[in-house]
This record gives sequence, structure tokens and C-alpha cells, in this order.
Amino acid sequence: MNNGALGELLGKIINANVLLYLTIGGLTALFYMGLIFFTVDLLGFQYQIGVSFAYFIAALFHFFANKKLTFQAASDKLAHQVPRYAGVIALHYLTVLGVVSVFVSMLGISVYIASALAILLSSGVGYVGLKFWVFRG
Repeated sequence: MNNGALGELLGKIINANVLLYLTIGGLTALFYMGLIFFTVDLLGFQYQIGVSFAYFIAALFHFFANKKLTFQAASDKLAHQVPRYAGVIALHYLTVLGVVSVFVSMLGISVYIASALAILLSSGVGYVGLKFWVFRG
């Protein structure tokens, strides 16, 4: 593959929509980490409970930010979008919680680093699920 073809392929993959999704994802991740700090470090929750609470609240932000900004999805389709988003996010949640649990309990990695790695590992799947299933035209 020559440089021109590679550049064209990257241009198709990485467009303004993807960059906005990644920006919202980054903001969501910061919000998520802040909630973990609040629940685990300040309130003393077990990390599984703190991660679960933080994930749920951050998911609400993620849904509405992507619905309105990234995918500009119709407001009248909320009853259709919420169950699909719940499916995508449930799979994502189980993946994140599993990865965090393995990294923390088996490898001794910090809950913050483990959470960040888990989010990075699942971002592409989330984008595809939202774009082509949850918020599709």
C-alpha cells in the first residue's frame, strides 16, 4: 500500500466524527476517573462498587453527549436508542469490569491505570456499536 492510499484510508477512518467521539470519550474518561477517586479514595468504597457507580454515571454523560454532538441523533427515537445503548454499554461494562478486575487482582496494577487501559481496549467497539446500531439514521 503506497502512502497516498494509506493516507486516503486513514482519512476515511479518522474523520471529524471519530475525533469528536474520541474527545467525548476522553472527557467521559476524565469524569469516570474523577468519580472513581471520589467513591474509592474519598468515600472508601470497594473498587468494584466505585468502578460500577462511576461507570453508570459516566455512561449517562457519554450517551447524551454522543447522541447530541457526535451522531446528532433524533430526539424522538430515545425509546429505540436507550435499549440498544444499554446492550452496547452492558457488554462494554462487563469487559471493563473484567479487565479492571484482572489487572488489579492478578497483576497488582492501580485501579486507575487498569480502568484507563480497559477503556482504551474497548473504544473502537463502542464507536462501531453506537454509529451502526444505536444511533443509526
